[in-house]
Amino acid sequence: MFTEKFREFADVGDSIDCEVGEFTFRARIHDDDVTTPHHCDGPGMCFDIDDPEHGEENAKIIGDWYNREWFYCGVVIEVIHTESEIELCQNAAAVWAVECNRPGFDNSHLLMQANDLLEEAVESAKESHEYFLRKGINNVY
Repeated sequence: MFTEKFREFADVGDSIDCEVGEFTFRARIHDDDVTTPHHCDGPGMCFDIDDPEHGEENAKIIGDWYNREWFYCGVVIEVIHTESEIELCQNAAAVWAVECNRPGFDNSHLLMQANDLLEEAVESAKESHEYFLRKGINNVY
């Protein structure tokens, strides 16, 4: 389980690590250059400036995004064989469209996202490791 938090003001490339068995899992922040505050995943899931109750607040949030005061990111889990330091998988698990550095938030949700991905990443690590062993590629360890 990841225990170290991302910084309160995080940046693309920042990462946190944890070890599970013989693997090191690295959760890294990547820039999400696709998602915008205008994307809607359902009612109440986007920043609508025409919302009579929250329009002014949403307009400020969108303005802050355009000014790059906060951004959308992906949390991507990489897998490294701990002993050999060989990277087994660059994208064992990932989630995108995550808010990073949004004013009023401390980025603690990034740690939760990383931990939510960990089980999937562990399975990917085991599959990658078994693949290399089946192919006889164990001399890297």
